[in-house]
Amino acid sequence: MTEGLRFRFGRTADWRASIEDSREPSSIWALPVNRQDGSSEEDYILLSRLVNSTTGNPVVLVAGLKHFGTEAGAKFLVKPDLRAEVLSKLPRGWSEKNLQIVLHARVYGNSPARPEVMRWHSW
Repeated sequence: MTEGLRFRFGRTADWRASIEDSREPSSIWALPVNRQDGSSEEDYILLSRLVNSTTGNPVVLVAGLKHFGTEAGAKFLVKPDLRAEVLSKLPRGWSEKNLQIVLHARVYGNSPARPEVMRWHSW
């Protein structure tokens, strides 16, 4: 369902999980090198809302590069204050269009912090 979208999941040359910008190949959001235990101090999230998806219905997809990002993305979807901060900055008419947002969240202990917007695209 996400094939051909501007932002998509990928891997860096050294096989770290990443989110890539197909319009700006130099824009890559990747996890830093993991600690020995496999944990990371940050995560990136890709949120996609497709008004007319291949299913024929609207679809919302949210996933992090690791589980902390997925948790932060889910919180973003269900907490009005988090959404309002981002959605208020989007151009008029975005609610009728497809939307992708790349988010970044720091991870403290076992909890992701409030995500911040890295980039968004609406069409």
